[in-house]
Amino acid sequence: MKRRDLVTSVVLQSYDDGDEDVYVRINRFTYPKYKRMLQQLKTNHHVIYVLGKRSRAGFGISVVVDKIAVLDPE
Repeated sequence: MKRRDLVTSVVLQSYDDGDEDVYVRINRFTYPKYKRMLQQLKTNHHVIYVLGKRSRAGFGISVVVDKIAVLDPE
């Protein structure tokens, strides 16, 4: 994130246990709750656990987040 102070939503390009791309969408209403946690994510390091709804918007598999947890594999 280049300008973290301007971010109001996030899309995380992730993959599931079958190596298929999954786009995890955190909208402007949910983002403030998870802002600090999301800013700490490291590419190809953290594991995320998401509870949400599948979305048909956009491309690929998309999940709109209700709740998210970040796990550190170390």
